[in-house]
Amino acid sequence: MKKFDEAFAGYDLSYLRCYFNDSYEVDDAVGCANWTPDFLKEFKRVCGYDLKQYLPALLGLADDDTNSRVLHDYRMVISDLLLERFTRKWQLC
Repeated sequence: MKKFDEAFAGYDLSYLRCYFNDSYEVDDAVGCANWTPDFLKEFKRVCGYDLKQYLPALLGLADDDTNSRVLHDYRMVISDLLLERFTRKWQLC
């Protein structure tokens, strides 16, 4: 957050209430999207199955129903983790 602190020093930012993130590929500005090192473990906890067994479905290589369900679950877990491990940290600053 140091870069933001420096860039906005001296400005009244009390009116800001949110930010817009147009991508799930959240990066720490040094090339490391490392906010989910335990993604596969979290996926299994939330969805109840091992995503590694369904990786072809993420590429659309399984039957249509499996492709849709696995992609839905994947996006849901990414979205939830993005909120829990990235967005809320910004909110608390």
